[in-house]
Amino acid sequence: MPAEIVENRIDFLINKLIDYGYHKHPDGRDLYELSLFELESIYINLRIQNARKQPIYQAPGIYYIMPIAGKPKKRCGCGRSVQNS
Repeated sequence: MPAEIVENRIDFLINKLIDYGYHKHPDGRDLYELSLFELESIYINLRIQNARKQPIYQAPGIYYIMPIAGKPKKRCGCGRSVQNS
């Protein structure tokens, strides 16, 4: 990856982590001392933790419609049916 793209991604991740209230790694290093891989891992884990705190009905663009009989059909925000997994 070109260095400029990597630096832009690192800056983006650091800003997002600060928005989440994450300022230092548990081992004491500052965010700017972490590698891109470490920053990505922390960011993904924080997003997962925050997503688990959100009530299902607030998930953007997805809701469930209960048919008269059978399993509920999952629908995206545009109204199309989405295959249940």
